[in-house]
Amino acid sequence: MSNQTTSWVYTAEQKEQWDKERGTSGYHQVAGDQAFTYLCQVLKRLVDSNTDPRTVLLIGPDHRCERLLSWMVAEEVIDSLMCHQPRFFLFNDRPTDDGDWEPLTLESEMDAERFRNFIATSVEKEYYPITAVVIFDEGSTDGKPYQYLDKILEVPQWKNGHLVKTIRPAVFNVRDCEESSFTKECSDAVSVDWRKDVKTYFELSQEKPVMLIEHLIPEKALTIMAAPSYTGKTHIAIEMGLALATGTAFLDQFHGPAQPVPVSYHVPELHESLFHAFSDRLGARERLQECPDNFLIRTLEHDLWQLDSPQMVDSSRGRYVFLDTVGYFNDADDSASYTQAITFAKKINSLIREGCLGVCALYHPPKYSKSKKETGNVMTLENQILGSAGYGGVLRSCLGMRNLHEDSNKGLWVYVQGLKNPGLEGPFQIEGIPLRLVKKPGESLYLSELLKDGGGKRDQAIAMMKEGKTREEIRKALGVSPRELTKWKQEAMFDTNTGDENNDHAE
Repeated sequence: MSNQTTSWVYTAEQKEQWDKERGTSGYHQVAGDQAFTYLCQVLKRLVDSNTDPRTVLLIGPDHRCERLLSWMVAEEVIDSLMCHQPRFFLFNDRPTDDGDWEPLTLESEMDAERFRNFIATSVEKEYYPITAVVIFDEGSTDGKPYQYLDKILEVPQWKNGHLVKTIRPAVFNVRDCEESSFTKECSDAVSVDWRKDVKTYFELSQEKPVMLIEHLIPEKALTIMAAPSYTGKTHIAIEMGLALATGTAFLDQFHGPAQPVPVSYHVPELHESLFHAFSDRLGARERLQECPDNFLIRTLEHDLWQLDSPQMVDSSRGRYVFLDTVGYFNDADDSASYTQAITFAKKINSLIREGCLGVCALYHPPKYSKSKKETGNVMTLENQILGSAGYGGVLRSCLGMRNLHEDSNKGLWVYVQGLKNPGLEGPFQIEGIPLRLVKKPGESLYLSELLKDGGGKRDQAIAMMKEGKTREEIRKALGVSPRELTKWKQEAMFDTNTGDENNDHAE
């Protein structure tokens, strides 16, 4: 195209066809003089409004941008080439090392981020909301989509860490061509080159998912730890975080990561001093001495970061994230809603795609989950996680927990069952501070058996025997008969194949 401002006439048939092609958002190819004139008419209507003024962002060489602005001067949309703002905005060309000048381009990620930022903040910069972006293609891409075009097709606008809205401008790529055409290449936020986002069977990776903690914490997925209050889930989660941060085994039983994994622990319901005390009980001071930056904590004293906030996204890249508890980070007002669960799952998925190594969410199960009448004391994914089907796509591990002490003030004695953990041989039990594995996977009875006919009291009695409690102390504490106590002691001796040397005081 030449630099003259003559308007090439397009036909009524072309206008009818191009009106059908044109969208209020998405990516368009504009080829030839007639299509360029049609585009100018479209832009004129968009920016020349007293009631709803808009701004068009121009990308490309100055002389190409000036041709469009000259057309606007001739149509009295703007007063002159120099007075095109705020209806139009173009970035200045960039100086090169050899003293020449080159335009900014969507082939540069840094330039694309500048365009994206301007679209998101145009009103703050005293322009109007961005309605369209016009790119002048000098033949560098031969009409193919630019490498970083996706960055301007959908632009989130944030305020105080919250997503206010998403801006989806119409994007027009103007090219020289003998024959005129006007086509819409893709819709709002879909990938311009969709083929790069799909694979054939033969292109699929065969690399197995990485387990950061054997059977319990998979990489790049959501793990949920479901437990009522006063069960010990925070202590257990901190212990898992310490294992990740130091690259060590969890409870000397479950293999940890091959290399230390940086952790971010979000706990908006605890004061710093209380979290410090929790961590101290688990030996955090000594364990983190050589790698303090591997375990970062945000507590009650700090503002909450939503999952899709830029602070959360940036801080989570290359780190494993704990959410204690998940209710603070889930916007759903109906935890049983499948649709709202899907929304939360998408945010987790987006966080992981942005570089987060995975998320462990601590979760309060519904009240009926402890009801023998409702559940038969059988833990399942469905009765521990409301809306569990909605989380399915990103939920790779789920641990159900229960404090086996009838009085939770007596400390930690935690039953743990994998509800979505292939390879885990069965439930296990954790006791005390610091945490000790007292029943390895597969050694513990299932919850329904533990709570059946005093099963819970049996394990409590055995634990008290090991602590050196006398028979009378155990009997009074648990309200059981001497005969039952003798039976449990004999069963314990048979199970462990040990003598009485550790249980003398239980007599």
